[in-house]
Amino acid sequence: MAVLKKLGGTGYKPVAATITASYTVPGATQVAITSIVVDNQSTTVADMVRICHSPSGTAAAAVDYVWYDKEVPAKGTLQIGSLCAAATDVWRIYSLNGTSVFNFYGIENP
Repeated sequence: MAVLKKLGGTGYKPVAATITASYTVPGATQVAITSIVVDNQSTTVADMVRICHSPSGTAAAAVDYVWYDKEVPAKGTLQIGSLCAAATDVWRIYSLNGTSVFNFYGIENP
C-alpha cells in the first residue's frame, strides 16, 4: 500500500555551491511528490537554491531545473508541490551558501 512519507528518509543539506543528488526514485516505482520544502537555516544571510529533476538519472541539464537560483530569505522557507517522477529519476539540489535544508515528501507507488 502506498503511504505518504518523507522520501529518502532524511533532510538533505548540500555542501555549499555543489549540485548534489538528493533523492533517486527506486526502480520499478513511480512517485507523486506532494511537496519539496526548503528551509534556510542561516539567521542572517539569504541563500540561492536550485532543484533539478533528471529523468532516468541523466546528467543535470539546463532544461531539467524546476528552480534555478531561487532566493530563500534568512530564516525563510519555500515550498513547491505537485510533481511526479518515474523509476530511476534523480532529484538534485544546490545551495549557494550551504545553509539550506531540502525535504522531499510524497508517495512511492511500486
